[in-house]
Amino acid sequence: MRLAHLHLTKPISYVRSLALQDALLHRHFDFKDSLRARRSLRSGVSGEPDQSRVDIKGPTNDPSGLVPAPFPNFVSKRTETTRTKRNLAPAPLETSTSTSTSSSSSSLSFAATTDNPGAEHSSPNPPDPTLITFSTTPTYTVGRRHLQTNPISPSQQAFLSASGAATFHASPRGGLLTYHAPGQLTGYVVADLRRHGISPRCWIQMLEDCVMHTCAAFGVRDTTRTDDPGVWIKGSDRKICAIGVQVSRGITSHGVGFNIFDHSIPPDMASTFAFTPTQIKSPSYSPLTKGFLSWGFSRVIACGLEGKSVTWLDREKGDQQTATNPTHIPHIADEFAVQISRHINRMRSNGKEEISAVYTISEADLGL
Repeated sequence: MRLAHLHLTKPISYVRSLALQDALLHRHFDFKDSLRARRSLRSGVSGEPDQSRVDIKGPTNDPSGLVPAPFPNFVSKRTETTRTKRNLAPAPLETSTSTSTSSSSSSLSFAATTDNPGAEHSSPNPPDPTLITFSTTPTYTVGRRHLQTNPISPSQQAFLSASGAATFHASPRGGLLTYHAPGQLTGYVVADLRRHGISPRCWIQMLEDCVMHTCAAFGVRDTTRTDDPGVWIKGSDRKICAIGVQVSRGITSHGVGFNIFDHSIPPDMASTFAFTPTQIKSPSYSPLTKGFLSWGFSRVIACGLEGKSVTWLDREKGDQQTATNPTHIPHIADEFAVQISRHINRMRSNGKEEISAVYTISEADLGL
């Protein structure tokens, strides 16, 4: 089994990112349905497709498919007692010697035969796990489950959209309100956790470890995890990466929002993305860069958690040069793909499948 990696160099809409992810999810769901049908033929039991599969696109009359119910309050009401205590110790730091170690493949096969003939899913052509990395146009998202207890009112949605400067979507993932924009690396991982023998809770911790190892590879080693999900800077209230996943029929989707640099706002868009006095006072605002991340995160309570702020990789480096020469996001994406493959192999259960290589694919390979 290999890990396919699709990196998109230009910002895309959040709706487009869901469409790409949906194409991958349905490859996995269709494969599971075909396995069920083959088993039913052997046993003589009806093999109807699983009706529990999730339609990520949502209603056809709403392009996002995700319209939340009205409700006040951005701030999370979650208390410590609502979360199970997690293992906060990260895996020992181990970085690759190169950030461009991904193998390339001129022809994509999402149907590579499993490397383990005795595995549970041993069958012709199971889909490869796939990582999609990209940046979006300015977008606020919130997990659907959070909306059940903290819905967002129409007036709050209007505030978040900022007269069209940003968009707002409820998301199938878990997690609270967060923001995506140029300068952030969003990473969706679509993989069958059962093939690796990894639980959803361990998967989330694995993603956090992958981000921490990627940070270390680019000079920021003082990262950690806390009782709140995501990756944080040690000894501070600054969050560098948000984590939000969904698992359906053992298939994971969504993933990380990893802040890399405060992408500059073009001069012709400066009036649209103007900063208010309140934003300038926010700890998530950088007077040095004044970019898309500063703008979006300074408008809200970071991650719905009072007293917390947001930071990014280049900001934590403390290098003034990064303001004019930011870290190259494709290099971060390549390193993150390497860390995903390493950590899947490290965390997989005995006898379960491992990742033998990383190969690159293109958007056209998804057939959209």
